[in-house]
This record gives sequence, structure tokens and C-alpha cells, in this order.
Amino acid sequence: MFLLLTSLLVPAVLSLDVPCAEYIIVERWNNGWKGNLNIPIPKDTIRWKIDASFDNRILAGDFWAGQKFWSRDKLSVRVLGNDWSAKQKAGDVFETGFTVNYNEHGPVVNFKTLEITLCWADGSGCETCSPLEEEPEECQGGFQGGEEEGGEREGQVQI
Repeated sequence: MFLLLTSLLVPAVLSLDVPCAEYIIVERWNNGWKGNLNIPIPKDTIRWKIDASFDNRILAGDFWAGQKFWSRDKLSVRVLGNDWSAKQKAGDVFETGFTVNYNEHGPVVNFKTLEITLCWADGSGCETCSPLEEEPEECQGGFQGGEEEGGEREGQVQI
């Protein structure tokens, strides 16, 4: 049996060709949270987009380094890379962040879906992945720990 220590990180899901991203909540408050996305870039990109949906309506939100297109009901957003951020170099880790604000007297808001699409500069297409993929059934219950003060999670993953 191996034990792996973890903190506030959501495991990245890897496709065969593209590592996805590390998604980290860096700050929580009574009406929202701030997070970071660290996206490994396996090939030069010409553009990228992030599609996110939420389990409850948000009041406001911001995704850095991109143009935001919110749904009218504030349940989803599409973020397109700005001209200065769309082109990323192979081997780099593209770091960006976001904030989500909701009514402090209403339900807490979390991501329902989060998809990242990278399109290659060589014209060979695009690939999409999600750092929020569901835990495989054989791994369910493997995390043993709890939430610490300040919203951080600490514990062990049993493999």
C-alpha cells in the first residue's frame, strides 16, 4: 500500500497527448473564492478557451488573461484567450486565475464543469480536457482527511 500526501489540489487528468491542468483554490471567503489554473503546454498554441459551468448562479466572476462571455443566467461562461495570451510556447506552464462571487446568504457555488481546449499552432487541431473529471469508481473513498481551517484540505490518498 502506498500513501500519497495531498493538499488543496484537484488531480489533473491526462489524455494520451495532453496533460490537462492543475486547479487550485487559493482563497475562500463568505461569498466566493479565488482559484488558479496551471496548464502545461505540450505544443505551441495558437489559441485556447475555457468553458465553465456552475452548480448555482453566481453574482460576478472574472477569468484573467481572456475575454469572458457569460450566459444570461450566470450559470456558465466561455473564456477565449486574449491576443497576447492565446499563443503559448511548448514546454511552458500557462498560469491564469479566476474569481467567483455569489450571494453570501444563498447557496455556495462550485464548478459543475470545467473544460480547457488548446489549439495547436501547427494546424494539427485542438484537444480538450478537464481537471474536474470524476474520481474513477475504483478510487472512490481513497482520500482520507478533512477540511482544515481556512478551507484547505489535507489528508492522504490510499492507492
